[in-house]
Amino acid sequence: MKILAADDEILALEMLTDAIRKAYPEAEVYDFFSPSRLLAFAREYPCDIAFLDIRMRGMTGVELARKLKTLSPRINIIFVTSFREYTGDAMDMHASGYIMKPVTAEKIRAEISDLRYQISSLPESKGTPTASWKNSVSGIMQSEVRANSQKSGAALEEDQIPAGKEPPLLRFQCFGNFDVFTPDHNLVHFERSRSKELLAYLVYLHGSSCTVREIAAVLFEDGVYDRKQQAYVQKIISSMQNTLRKYHAERIIHKSYNSLALNTALADCDYYDFIRGNSTGTKTAYTGSFMAQYSWAEFMAGYLDRIQRKF
Repeated sequence: MKILAADDEILALEMLTDAIRKAYPEAEVYDFFSPSRLLAFAREYPCDIAFLDIRMRGMTGVELARKLKTLSPRINIIFVTSFREYTGDAMDMHASGYIMKPVTAEKIRAEISDLRYQISSLPESKGTPTASWKNSVSGIMQSEVRANSQKSGAALEEDQIPAGKEPPLLRFQCFGNFDVFTPDHNLVHFERSRSKELLAYLVYLHGSSCTVREIAAVLFEDGVYDRKQQAYVQKIISSMQNTLRKYHAERIIHKSYNSLALNTALADCDYYDFIRGNSTGTKTAYTGSFMAQYSWAEFMAGYLDRIQRKF
């Protein structure tokens, strides 16, 4: 069984492939940070199943699925998403199924046990992917991740400050409870607890942008997204910005129409240092707790545990 996996967030991609390999250790899994690289691979090596994140920059998962279908009409497409409003796109594509994040081995098994197209014979390929092909994919992905990190990990505007040009505006503590500190180690106080949680979520996203609707879904999981809730979320955003302005750190948030992102180039963070392996002290600082006061951050601890075991 040959499986493709695509997500433009490196942490999400690693968690997706880990879950696939846990569910089906015998499967051949090819993971891609770049949709265009996945397509180049698929042209040469037809696969049975493709797990695609719906929200990817440059080319959405739905657009990628359409291109894959032209190459392999009977490939099983399984969309991966954090938000239920995108499942309509999956159904329009006649996808095999969809998985809500966080991805688990159990969810992978459930979807693969009920595929739209049975796995049988595949169109003739150009052979088995060579070691050089795999190495080049890995190298390309790693270089793209490094470039992505330098650009704050998201599709930010060109006027953002490049990494290394000035010292961090804030320091974020993610291990244990989430807290925010100024460069001179003073604790940042927030007017609203929800505005602090919003900033925590932006830190958690590692520079990726999110919409106001996504913020509402995270902060008020069971709430109805109506005008009243939208207005309340806007108040939370405004409160967060007022707090950051008070500490002369407003530039750490990039705001565009209906979306927000953290400029990671202006942030010092134990979580970021940990996943990059930058600091021996940071490696020992993680003790199994991540943003402990927020339920939506719980599943990240398992991923960080796996990274720590590799050190």
